[in-house]
Amino acid sequence: MNEHAICYAEMGTTDLAVSKAFYSSCFGWEFQDSGPDYAMFGTHDFGGGLTTAIKPSADGTRLVVSVASIPAKIKEIEAAGGKAVGELIDIGNDMGYYQYFQDPVGNQLAVWSKTAD
Repeated sequence: MNEHAICYAEMGTTDLAVSKAFYSSCFGWEFQDSGPDYAMFGTHDFGGGLTTAIKPSADGTRLVVSVASIPAKIKEIEAAGGKAVGELIDIGNDMGYYQYFQDPVGNQLAVWSKTAD
């Protein structure tokens, strides 16, 4: 265990099935249901959960997901019911690029890549 590393995140949802379908389609996340109002997900680097116990948020902490191509991923996000928010942002200092997006229930996240294409 890496002490003090962020190891888990929860996102609110108003519709667990819609959120699971969206993140499975766009990012390949796999879910394990833990009751009717909670589903855990994991990637090789990180884990979290979707829950109806908290509200979706576009104003708070944002998760940033690493992707190979921001434009290609934004197309996938839009095809799955999400939407791009704003424009592609150059972080500067050779740190890469990011773009915000909103999922179908209202959470705002971002995708990040080292390159703009």
